[in-house]
Amino acid sequence: MMIDEEINQLETFSLEGDYLARLRQLTDHILLSPEKARALDPMLALLARYPNEDFGAPGPLVHAIEKCSDYERALFEYVEKSPTTTFVWMLRRLFNRSSDKAIRDRCKFLLEKIAGNQDVDDQIREDATICLQWLDDAR
Repeated sequence: MMIDEEINQLETFSLEGDYLARLRQLTDHILLSPEKARALDPMLALLARYPNEDFGAPGPLVHAIEKCSDYERALFEYVEKSPTTTFVWMLRRLFNRSSDKAIRDRCKFLLEKIAGNQDVDDQIREDATICLQWLDDAR
């Protein structure tokens, strides 16, 4: 199955109607494709376009992203360029799941960077601060 149609849908996706149901259907198709890694960047770009949107907890898009190999590198790049509420929570999920010290350190560094950046939206900074508190409390 070619994934070009799904990528096009991601690139033109809008938050109209029951968009979470549409996202669920779209990501189901993506995950069936052996080329799902090609959709990683468009999925992250969709999250970046809507920085304060709640895409579920964590939602179909996050689940699909996390099933792509080497998504961590791409996530870190997107977080650096354009932090979003969903990216903040993805960093926390990654921190909690990973046993790799370098990945955990990078997640914490990025959360600290977001929390301290006055140019970032207040809600996103607050979410990063909350995640950092949870990381500290878990020690």
